[in-house]
Amino acid sequence: MRVDDIFHGLMAKIDNVNELKVTLFCLWAFEQREAANGLHWLRRADFDGVNAHVHGLDEDAIDDGLDCAVLRETLLRVTVPAPDGQADIFLYATPEARAAVNAPGGFAARFDTGGHLDVLPPRPSVYKVYEDNIGPLTGLIGDALRDLVADYSEAWLHDAISAAVERNKRSLAYIKGILRGWRKDGKTHADPTRHPTADEKSAAGRYADFFER
Repeated sequence: MRVDDIFHGLMAKIDNVNELKVTLFCLWAFEQREAANGLHWLRRADFDGVNAHVHGLDEDAIDDGLDCAVLRETLLRVTVPAPDGQADIFLYATPEARAAVNAPGGFAARFDTGGHLDVLPPRPSVYKVYEDNIGPLTGLIGDALRDLVADYSEAWLHDAISAAVERNKRSLAYIKGILRGWRKDGKTHADPTRHPTADEKSAAGRYADFFER
């Protein structure tokens, strides 16, 4: 799909001048930069500096236009790691971009030191990570993993599975113990050599023996 197909039929729907100018600027700017893994993107900073004469908007008008375009879902706003912290980028909302943004673990991308956007492969779901590294994914284990994601977050569960594999303690009970320990001690300050206590390793409920396998 050509970039000029992005906004086919859209212009007639826009009744905000700031959104119209931002949208037209995106149409022009997307053509100036090679897509990253098929994704067209702009930084917030790309609307400033030498490019400001193209759209003719001040800072407040740019932000208003971007907010309107995001609300209309012409653009997707995401925050990605950058060498100097975090950076907002705006993606053209193609099905591919939506899939990347909604992938398990979120949008996997970062800026390198040269200012290039590196789009990473989507992070596998915790269910696949568990099955690949710990054992078969039964219905009971799937439910337990879902509950752990709700209690601790998917990122923590990914890291806890990795820690269990590194320690060659491949059980759901051990993973639960790691998560409890991180919640108790603070994940960023947790001792990486610390092993869950007996209480942390115990799996509560009628399925305790099953989870200890």
